[in-house]
Order: sequence, then structure tokens, then C-alpha cells
Amino acid sequence: MPGEPLSNDDQDEGRATDRDAAERAQRGSSDPPRPSQTDTIDAPRAISGTLRSASASPAPSAPTSGPGAVVGGTLGRYEIMEEVGHGGMATVYRARDPRLERDVALKVIHRHLRENQEIATRFRHEARAVAKLKHPAIVEIYDVPDLEDGERYLVAEFVDGPSLRKYMTQLRADLGGEHAGLFPPEIAAALVLQILSALARAHEEGIIHRDVKPENILVAGLAEGRSSEPGRTPPRTKLTDFGIAKILDAQGMTSTGQILGSPAHMSPEQIEGGEVTAKVDVFAVGVLFYELVTGSLPFDGKNPAQVIRRVLEGQFTPVDRLVPQVGGRWAEIVASMLDHEEGHRPSLPECEEAIVDELAAMGIDDPEAELESFLRDPVGVARGWGARLKPILRERGLSARAAGDVVGGSHDLNRALAYDPSDVALLRAASSIAARERRARSLRRLLPFIAAGTVVMAGTFVGVRYAQKGPTPIASASTSGSAPLGPGVPGADDTAPLVASGSSSVPAVSVSSTAPKINVTGPVGAPDAGGKRIVRITSATWAFKITIDGTALDLMNPAMELGFGKHTVEIVGRNNCCELATQSFDLSAGEGPLLLEMKPKYRPATVNLREKHDGARLTVKDATGKVLAEGLPPLVIPMVESSRAAVVTASYSLESHPVTLAPGNISILDFK
Repeated sequence: MPGEPLSNDDQDEGRATDRDAAERAQRGSSDPPRPSQTDTIDAPRAISGTLRSASASPAPSAPTSGPGAVVGGTLGRYEIMEEVGHGGMATVYRARDPRLERDVALKVIHRHLRENQEIATRFRHEARAVAKLKHPAIVEIYDVPDLEDGERYLVAEFVDGPSLRKYMTQLRADLGGEHAGLFPPEIAAALVLQILSALARAHEEGIIHRDVKPENILVAGLAEGRSSEPGRTPPRTKLTDFGIAKILDAQGMTSTGQILGSPAHMSPEQIEGGEVTAKVDVFAVGVLFYELVTGSLPFDGKNPAQVIRRVLEGQFTPVDRLVPQVGGRWAEIVASMLDHEEGHRPSLPECEEAIVDELAAMGIDDPEAELESFLRDPVGVARGWGARLKPILRERGLSARAAGDVVGGSHDLNRALAYDPSDVALLRAASSIAARERRARSLRRLLPFIAAGTVVMAGTFVGVRYAQKGPTPIASASTSGSAPLGPGVPGADDTAPLVASGSSSVPAVSVSSTAPKINVTGPVGAPDAGGKRIVRITSATWAFKITIDGTALDLMNPAMELGFGKHTVEIVGRNNCCELATQSFDLSAGEGPLLLEMKPKYRPATVNLREKHDGARLTVKDATGKVLAEGLPPLVIPMVESSRAAVVTASYSLESHPVTLAPGNISILDFK
């Protein structure tokens, strides 16, 4: 692997534990326990397109590095000091460069790979490419032998520190559940900025990483995995493992039917074998960001098959619903990076800009210094983070509310309340802005009807003036016989009530339905001799996928030209929020598009305890103090809107937890 470093925890990671196995299952790994950090780096998962289980996979061949790589011996001018790990592609040693008097990482390719001339050529090519990437957050390549040499190895920077995966595992243990999530959002954002900066440098050279994940990020400058000693290099992250997929492709490992990489961190187009662009790295960093702030993956499952399916479905629980302290603004940034559609994802510079702007709004102008402080004392920084940010969030939330930014103000006040649920003033402010948002939403629903009433009045006035002047004779549409008559056309059923649609008053088409209800409206007039008409879906912001007669519509412009007759529309809700909406309708002639409005049937929200307490009762109240549900967990709360702020208490605890209830979502809480 070009750019593979060593860390002083590689040998420790060789001892697989039950916790490691559980974490591998959560990440969707189908591999057997790995002996070292480098095994993750060297051997991205190759998962069959038939989604076979781990037991169906062949056992990995034993690594062999050849007689030239022996502890206590030399390879080239490098003195091999110790083996620190091995994986599916190479064995990694800590070695000494006597010429420059420094420790280096020596990575020796296994014999069965180095005998393949194409792999040797690719390895050298990728090593040269990565060697150009001079960046503080990229592991540096120092040397690579000539093709004529018998050994295939590279010499890289030795990184004295744990992998980010190991650091996160230790951090979880250190925090002991006393802090929501893992990294405070702004600290996670500072770390993400370092990785984005490294990727930006790689993208300048046309190099796409393809497998960004905590295992491929090292935390440099930490002694014994966590603390930083005086005089040492300030702790920071370093990205490694560039180009591994391109190298292993020489073995046919990325041929049709296989997936190379870690499924939980891969973009949909990468899994489906589509074109690999810079946006796959954006998606992977979005997964990283999500895991840093929540401690869990957006797309997880019991096996790789489940993980892949969930990535392809594109449905995940927003980070602020899992950890309210993250807040809606960060949740929107993370969600944009995880967008299922590559074209809708922001570019890497756009991600950097959004993160820097939000950090600045939180009073953080030096993200690297903040990250360094956290890496030196994670528990202390995490404990004081809420007290530090609460006044900033409250001030910005109130300012946003005063400026009419209801959504932004709600995000800030709810996040501040999540840090301190006992603050009555904050609760009132959050409740007030939530009520204002509901009123604004109701007004938006009424505006079309108000506009329609205005149009009706104007139409009546024009009609009276027209009648006074006398009508101009026209041919009756009913005599054409070219198409059936639409509602409102002379000769059709004119008994349908008038409803509003855009800027005109139109008759509603009565459609028999089961839940959810569908309204079909649209301007009507003379029959369309072409036998077709455009159908447009309205008010479907809750939709993840819309199909008519099995054909998917563009969510940005959900419209389709259809022939007259019977059709069926189906809408799948976002993030498991709603029941599948299915409805049939008859399309007849008319002037202009036919507008279909489908109402969501929201699934209930659920509140549960992470650990069972016999006889424990939960009480869920909204921001006004109204009891929404009470009883033994799991507690089910009916939902009639896309989200609702609430506070949960437990009968055995003095604590209270703010939650954002969401349809189809389960909130898992810990009470002391």
C-alpha cells in the first residue's frame, strides 16, 4: 500500500477481542479477526456481488515476505528492528535509516503479489504518485526500490500514535457514557477539516482515496495512545492508504460482482461499480463525521449484505436525532455529504467552506488548536463543551428568531436546550419559536387558498364585464369526440367542489383511496388531442422515492408526461418516516399539468432505554409540558408531523433528556 505508516499500537491490535469482533460486525466487515492495524489498511474487504457470508469466503493466504525481510537484518540500507503488523498485501516493519538516523515504516509486499509484474508496476506508480503529496495530514513516502530489485517495498514516515479507530474505542471507555456521542461536533469538524485538506491535496494530483475510514487515519504525536508528552509534536491526524484499490485491481479483485472497500464507508455509486470521482471521498468523510459525533455508523447492519442494502437505500437517522447536542445545523452539513445522489453532494471545497463558517459562528477561528487541546485532554474538554457553547447558541438562536429565521433559530435554541434541559428560559424560547414555525407552516398552507379566492373574485368581475359586452360564439368542446371530457368542461360532471391549485380555481377530481389521502387538481379546459398530459406531484418534500407506474421521478422536479387512462403513483418516505403511499388515478384530457398531492401517513416515534430497568416508567412531554406518552418502555408516540421537540424523564432517575421525536425513529436513552 502506498503511504502506509506504522503506529506503536499495531501489535496490540493483533490480539482480537470480543469487543473488536462486535465492532467489525457493526462496521459490516465480513473478514476474520485481523492481526494488526495494517491488515485493515492492506486488505480492503472484497465482497461478492451475491453478498455471500463470511463463511463462504476463502481463507486468506499466509503472508510471506521473503528472506530479505528478517528482524535483525537489513533490507537495502534499512535495519529491520521489529515486525509491527501484516495484512493481505504486505508485512510492515519498524526500521532504522542509518543514513538519516530516523525510524521509518518499511512495508514489504508479500511474495505472491510481488511476483506479479503488473502489481509491481502499479505499486511503484502509486507510490510515486503519493510521494508527491506533501501535506501535514498525509503520511509521507520516503523511498521505493527500483523495479529490478528482488524485493518490493516502500519506506514511509513512521507515525507514533494509534489509529483513529483505536482512539475512538479508548475515548468511549474514558467518557463512560457521561457525554452524548463521542467528539463534540466542533471538535469532530476540526478533525474532518484536516482530512478534507489532505484529500484536497490528493485530488489536485488526480488521486482519489476511495477508502477513508478511522482505520486509515492515524493520530500522530500521542504517547501510549492518548496523552501527549511535553516537547512532542502537537497531536494531529494523518491520512494513509492511497491507491490500494487501483493496485489490487491488477489481481481482478475489483472485477464485476465484487466490492472492494469497507461497505459502511462506501458511496452508493462505488458499491454499484459506477464511476469513481472525488464525490466518493466526500461521502466517506460524511460517514466519518457521522461516526465521530454519534459513535455509530449511519448505515450499519448485522452483516455486509444489510449494510450494502442500507447504503443503497440511502436512509439514515439524522445525527441530531441520535445526539441532540449536535444540533440541526451540523446535521444538515453531514446529511448533505451523505446525499444518495452524487450530483447533489457538495464538492470538497463547499464542504470545507460550510464547516469553517459554522465553526466561526461558534467562536472557533483556530480549529487545529481546538483539536489539539481535545486530543490532549478529551474528557476535560468534552465535559466543559456544553457550558462553553450554550450562551453562544442562545444568543444566535434569539437573533435568528428576531430576524425571522425560524428554522435556524430553532436549531440553535434546541441545541442549547439539549446541553441544559433544566433552563426554563431556554425551554420557553424554544417553545415560542416552535409555535411560530407551526403558525408559519399553517399560513403557507393557506396562501394558495387565499390566492385562489383572489383569482375567483377577479374572474367573477371579468366574467360580469364580459357578459355585459356579449359573448363571442365558440365551438362546443363536446362535439369534437376526439377525447373524453375533463371535469369542468361542458358536458362533464360539474358537481365537484372548487379547490385551490396554484393561481387558479379548479374542480377537484374525486379519487377513491385508502391511506394516505390524495388530492388531484389542475387547470382544465379543452381536450388534448395528443392523448397525453403532464402529471406533477406536489407537496412531497417527505419523499425519498417517487414512482409512477414503476418509473422513478426526479425528486427535484417530480413530473412525467403520461397517456390518458389509469396510473399508479407510489411514494417511499425519507428515513422510514412514513407508510408506503400508494394511489391510483384516472388521467383525462385537460389544459396544463395535472397536480397530485399525496399526504404522508407518519409512523409513530419510539423512546426506549439502552439498559433495561424493571418497572421503570418513562414520561414524554412536549415543549409546553403536555404529556405525549407515559408508561413502560419501549414507549410509542403517534406522530402527525415530521418532527417534534420533547423531554423524557424516567421514574428511577432525577435526569431529563431532550429528544427530537421523528416518525419511524427510535430514541435510545441512558439515565443515571
